[in-house]
Amino acid sequence: MKKLLTALTIALCFSASLSAYEWGGVVKNVSTLKTPDFSNYSYRQSDGLFFWYTTPIADTGFKFALEGLYSFSYSNAPSNGEAVNQILDIDLLKFSKVIKAPTFTANINFGRFNYTDETKTIFNQNMDGVSVKFTFKKIAYKAAVGYTGLLNEKNVSILSSKGVAYGTNKQFYKLAYPYLVADLGVNFNNLFAGQNLKFEVMSFIDLGAEEKNRVYLETVMSGPIVKRFTYNASFILQSLNFEDIGLFAALNTFYTFENNMYIKAGVEYASGASDFLAKFATVSSRTVTNSYTLHETTSMILPGVQFVYVGKNYYWGIDSKFLMDYASAGFKAGGVEADFIMVYNLFSDLQLGFDIFTFTDISGASVTNSNYGAELRLTFTF
Repeated sequence: MKKLLTALTIALCFSASLSAYEWGGVVKNVSTLKTPDFSNYSYRQSDGLFFWYTTPIADTGFKFALEGLYSFSYSNAPSNGEAVNQILDIDLLKFSKVIKAPTFTANINFGRFNYTDETKTIFNQNMDGVSVKFTFKKIAYKAAVGYTGLLNEKNVSILSSKGVAYGTNKQFYKLAYPYLVADLGVNFNNLFAGQNLKFEVMSFIDLGAEEKNRVYLETVMSGPIVKRFTYNASFILQSLNFEDIGLFAALNTFYTFENNMYIKAGVEYASGASDFLAKFATVSSRTVTNSYTLHETTSMILPGVQFVYVGKNYYWGIDSKFLMDYASAGFKAGGVEADFIMVYNLFSDLQLGFDIFTFTDISGASVTNSNYGAELRLTFTF
């Protein structure tokens, strides 16, 4: 934390004399109520203040960006026994530069910034490091190196190799689990008929107590099928210490109507532990259902359909899923989900959001994982 504050002070002093800066912030209020059986209710109240600042660094071509946050939340039924949770964090401290050459464009970032794999499945969070991307007319290359051990564990959710989240609310700032992240990728754009092909290898060297190094090989293909009908297919192989193989595969199709509506239909598969495959686990938490105990991207088959309508100052959508869990005897029905989401811009700087979420457990387990609830969000931007 001291290192981050020192870097922040140096960066602000360096840019203090510059006049071409921008800043702003967001105040967010979130109220959530949920129940598994309509007899026991839990609620959570969260309030957050987010601040951002950006400025060019004179005569260098670099741009400095900073984001910080403070959030306070209270829950009457916390998962770890801590009713009050506070977070103070710097979630962006980045120097960036765009270089435009006659035949390519280069994007350079270093510091603390958000980074993700091409599918946003494996890793989708902040890290401290360096990333570069070179974009040519038909091909793009990217590379990145980063470290997760200086992040605030309370503001990121990193999973163990077993798919269990590290983390606790008992400390104001706790260092996150340490991984050394390395990523290489190549994108082939518009190979034929608008088709795109991407390859990526992402490795995570475990510098903590678990000692489970991970490597992911990722392939993504996307493009149009016919007019207004597109698809996205992804395939990921995972290895832990080069001893076993886990598998993730997904296929999503999208149809866009002329009146600002679209439908998404797809299916996801993530392997469970079996005689042939290991249990697939992401590095960043990626929950796929609104069940009472959130289901990570592992040991499942998940088909779903989503409908979204976008208006002038609002949008709303309906999302439905059918979860099939993997057990020792194979896949079995886990639950059915149906959600409604609405976001309305009351004014240019005030936004209202409202969700209704339902997950009905049909697994027959003695302890239900059903979850029914609603969430109200109010966001003010300044």
